[in-house]
Amino acid sequence: MRSQSGPADEQDRRLAQSEFDRPVAVIAGAGTGKTTVLVARVLGWCLGRGWTEARWRLIEGSSNDPNLSEIASHVLDGMVAITFTEAAAAEMARRVSEALATLATDATEKVVGFDPQLLPDTDSATLHERASTLIGVLDHLAVRTIHSHCWNLLSTYPMAAGLSLDLQVDADGRNLDKIVREEVEQAVKRGYAGPDDHPLRRLALRMVDPRQIAEAVQTLVTEGFDAEA
Repeated sequence: MRSQSGPADEQDRRLAQSEFDRPVAVIAGAGTGKTTVLVARVLGWCLGRGWTEARWRLIEGSSNDPNLSEIASHVLDGMVAITFTEAAAAEMARRVSEALATLATDATEKVVGFDPQLLPDTDSATLHERASTLIGVLDHLAVRTIHSHCWNLLSTYPMAAGLSLDLQVDADGRNLDKIVREEVEQAVKRGYAGPDDHPLRRLALRMVDPRQIAEAVQTLVTEGFDAEA
């Protein structure tokens, strides 16, 4: 979808709110309403098809009909909204919360960019009921930056990703620098005490000092070489 003016633009916005059987891409410039479209899409899923599907999944796994809070929690647990910045994530979470609060107070009141008529088989009373319930469990909704989402996945499933259980983020490279310096220091001590043909002694004869070796190791690590290599 590309942002346009007029009927075509409105048709694209309606599609973004209601199409869940295939991916939908919105291509638009700054200030054209992308966040409004994303909020409408979140509402469209939570209040419509997502709610229905969550209810049936819960029924299949139990002999009892789930209560509203269970359905609402299940809907939000299966959703994640990803943005690029913390500010954008906070803005989206705020707008989703405000939209649900509006619908929970008066299901007939207009929410900018959201069309309740696109919800399948959902009348005003049902919309009010669902919005009110979702407000109560809104802490289940994950609105994150792409960095925090990736970190959440890796820290939750480190073994599946082939990573250490004590995975840490070394954003400024300080931990890498410390580990490399310590490893090179120990290797140099062993190498210089070894035979004349030891690789580190040969490097020393070529005027390659430990600092240069550490810089080379850091470069290899940042380019993707694993510890064993």
